[in-house]
This record gives sequence, structure tokens and C-alpha cells, in this order.
Amino acid sequence: MTTESEPLTPAFAAEFLADLTEKIEARDVDAMVALCSDDAVYQDAGPSSEIGREEMRRMWTPVFAAMEHAQATVLESFLGLESDTIAAHWQLRFKRRDIVEPIEIETVAIYAFREGMICRWTTIFRNFDWMGNLWP
Repeated sequence: MTTESEPLTPAFAAEFLADLTEKIEARDVDAMVALCSDDAVYQDAGPSSEIGREEMRRMWTPVFAAMEHAQATVLESFLGLESDTIAAHWQLRFKRRDIVEPIEIETVAIYAFREGMICRWTTIFRNFDWMGNLWP
């Protein structure tokens, strides 16, 4: 586990991204939000931010419940210059239970860490137009 004064390492980044990939593919909301600090902030292009594990859990639960056969691939990743952030370019493929066609999404996510836990998670969607009619 890192502290605020210890920079993140490439090994930590690789382990974190592999762990997060596993949790996304398993659609395990509880395990995913356990990677976050109690006061973590999640933000994407939407109008609001989710603050804390419980709000993040409320946001992700219906998303993961609607998914099946999720596949998450990190296309590339980077450590931030200050060594407290990891950026990852993701490709997500999944099927929604009530939609026949598989869905593919590209995102860039930036994870800031404090004491080894995500304290800020920002997601930028490359193809954002799919979101409006995709989630319950």
C-alpha cells in the first residue's frame, strides 16, 4: 500500500489495472468500490458527481445488473507526472440483457490515489452518444 508521500510505481499500476479489470468483468460492484476511499469522487461528462462509496455503489449497481458477458481491456496506460495518478485507455465490450446487439465503448479513465486507494475517478467517454438510451 502506498501513502501520500510514496509515488505510485509501474508495478502498482499494472496490479491495480489487472485487479480492476477482473472486478469489471465479474460485474462485482462491491469489490470495485472497495478500491475507493470513503470520500472518493467519481465524475464523468454527466451533470453530477458521485461522492463516496455508497453513491458510487448506487450508480454502478444498475449498470452492472443490466450487463452480461463484460470484457474490459486496457489498451494503454500511463502514470501521472506527479506519480499519484494512473490514466488508462479502456475498451469495454458487453451485452445488455435486453438489447440484442453487443455494445462496445471506449473510455479514458484517470484515477488519483491517496494512501493506496482511489480518491478521484474521472471517466471520459470517447463515444458518449450510446449512454442516453442504454442504462435503466
